[in-house]
Amino acid sequence: MPRIAALAALLLLATLLSPAPGVAQDNQEANEAAEAFSSPNMTHVANHAYRVLDREDTTIPYGTDIEFATLDGGQGIVTRLAGATRIGTAVEVSRDTFIAADTVLIATAGNYADALAGASLAAVRRAPILLSGVDALPAATVEEIERLGARHAILLGGEAVLAGSVGEELTTLGLTTERLDGDNRFGTAAAIAAQVTGAGEVVLAVGEDADPARGWETALAGASLGAAHDIPLLLLGTDRLPTETAEVLAAAAPVEVTIVATDGQVADDVVAEVEAAAAGEDGEVTATLVEGADIYEAAANAAAESFARGAVHARVHAATGLAFPDALTSAAAVGTTGGVLYLVDGQDPDGADATFDALADTTVGHLRLAGGTAAISAAVAAELVDLVVDGRDVHDYAIAGTEYNGMQIVDIADPEATEIVAYWDCVTLQGDIQVFTQGARTYATYTSEDTSNLRHDSECVQAAVAAGDIAFTDEVGTDAEGNEVEGADGVPDSLTPAYGTYVADLTNPYDPTYAGFIPVPEGSHNMTVHPSGNYAYNSNSSLITNLVTSGGEESTYVEYYDISDLSAIERIGQLDMPVLPGLGTESHDITFNADGTRAYS
Repeated sequence: MPRIAALAALLLLATLLSPAPGVAQDNQEANEAAEAFSSPNMTHVANHAYRVLDREDTTIPYGTDIEFATLDGGQGIVTRLAGATRIGTAVEVSRDTFIAADTVLIATAGNYADALAGASLAAVRRAPILLSGVDALPAATVEEIERLGARHAILLGGEAVLAGSVGEELTTLGLTTERLDGDNRFGTAAAIAAQVTGAGEVVLAVGEDADPARGWETALAGASLGAAHDIPLLLLGTDRLPTETAEVLAAAAPVEVTIVATDGQVADDVVAEVEAAAAGEDGEVTATLVEGADIYEAAANAAAESFARGAVHARVHAATGLAFPDALTSAAAVGTTGGVLYLVDGQDPDGADATFDALADTTVGHLRLAGGTAAISAAVAAELVDLVVDGRDVHDYAIAGTEYNGMQIVDIADPEATEIVAYWDCVTLQGDIQVFTQGARTYATYTSEDTSNLRHDSECVQAAVAAGDIAFTDEVGTDAEGNEVEGADGVPDSLTPAYGTYVADLTNPYDPTYAGFIPVPEGSHNMTVHPSGNYAYNSNSSLITNLVTSGGEESTYVEYYDISDLSAIERIGQLDMPVLPGLGTESHDITFNADGTRAYS
């Protein structure tokens, strides 16, 4: 049978075999009623395997596709983020977290409150927090702003902590600026929280102490929990609900309130005041208390709460509980890396039992230590490093694509105890996955068929721009009224090519990295890789008009590419598909036979 006729017959057969609308059972009922199954290629898979990612504590939000890979356990990574000063450490945290950033948050290096309150805003804006003196930006901070290519700065706090001269210096560097401040630390936290909208929840923690060097510990734990889930942090007094905080609670009317504290740190009457302020006259809100016997257990319990909400188990930040300087910007980094933060006694390996007990039950794939040995000694660091994964046995992983939630890598070796071990920041529509190998390395394609909601500040886009695979054009901005004006505003006027498939290296499942970019036409749905791993075939989910490749004629087709060298991907041709009356024009997916000599669409 000629190839086109065979393809048409296969498409028609697929249509005839598709269930009519309304025939499908309810998914949950079908899941529960399904019998265990296996096949020659999946002898280890039982019935529960295909619903394992729907467990309450391992749910993939807005999932669009899932593929599976068997990889070695990966080599854990230890990164010490340390500068000569707290300012230098903040720069190192930024460099570790961001390839580039349109916005930076500037906080005082002199106290902790403003930087901690800013962590959730930093996560929402995909921005680092950098530190400044009162009157001038340190040279290291200026250099980092320039490396990031930032165009906008948000100053956290009033002129008592960041003088007007700091804003003027930022303007001289070519950045636009805004300031979020209040009459005190509680007012500044309230002003910042007002910018983190849509969460329907707030996190509260004590943010003051009679000793100015203390009072930050549970606030850091709360800031990390909030930043990981885009929830604003509000500050409490040692034994009171500040007026500024109460006003934000009343205005925001959150549905949920979480308080992070040590046992008894927040009195019952203060909790009652918080609940009343959040509920308003007619509502009812019950605060959830995340507490611990000491600061270490409180932070560990906040991390457990974050895990329950979907944080990545394998990504762990550790900061000393003895002093705040090096920990100031770690909470903001948690919001970007998707992990959790623990406190350790920086000088005594036996000084934080709750932390080590919690970590003993956690797969640590990437450990980040905040500060040098003055903050976390070599002895304490050695105890932490012992918990990091070191060449575990081969494991099965699920590689999950999502709409607007990036790529998520899940260890499914134990289907009853699955773990999200890594997250690749690539926020786009579609997110179809194809796992393939080249030599000893494992990769996954991740397809973006639409740029309308593509986050240009996602890691995958930034990496593609840095590699020269995508051209980022930003020459026109908008003014306060929404009118176009000349000048860059951090929002791309265009990404060229706009549509494409990002390729991630998954060889170390704890550290997915950018490997390449395959440009595809608008409407492209999926990318199927030939069994050899050297060619990729792109299928289109809608009728395509491509003046370059089809001469202006409407056609549906499969494009194919040479990907044997991921740094120099080449388009090598296309296969036109039939347009069948009553069947439509979609070429949705492609399947190869085992030796790759035939393809079916």
